Amino acid sequence: MVGILSIQLAIAFGLGHQAGAGLAPAIRPSITNLLGVVAGDPFDEAKETLERLSEHSKEGEQDEEKGEDVVAFTLRGTPYKMVVLHGADEKVSWISAFVRDPEGIPFEQLGDSAKGKITPSLATWEIRSGTRAYRVLAQGSNGRARVVTLLCPRVSHR
Repeated sequence: MVGILSIQLAIAFGLGHQAGAGLAPAIRPSITNLLGVVAGDPFDEAKETLERLSEHSKEGEQDEEKGEDVVAFTLRGTPYKMVVLHGADEKVSWISAFVRDPEGIPFEQLGDSAKGKITPSLATWEIRSGTRAYRVLAQGSNGRARVVTLLCPRVSHR
């Protein structure tokens, strides 16, 4: 289902930087979360986090037999206009965010291009954080993301 700048941007992207004269430019870490949500998080906690940022949410069809949930959030005050959250087995299997800025977000703001696979329309990074592994996909054009997705390979994406 596809249907979504300052300190807030840095928090939203989980970015950091190194300061200091004479140091090599900082290598940006790959995006670590979308608005505080990471693929693999408990679904209900992620949903609560996004509800606090939303002006409207819409539940998709739930498949209780398969244990799947989908919720779309229309957001306010974030770099994203909409987020779609998919859960399976009570975990976030993927989260996709649609960028508010029509120009998109430069791929290099989302992660180190040397550590990802980058084309003009797609950037991907494989992330291993502690015991959790997930994938970051940035889709757009001209090296700028219009949609950013975090997905957990260990949770079903049915």
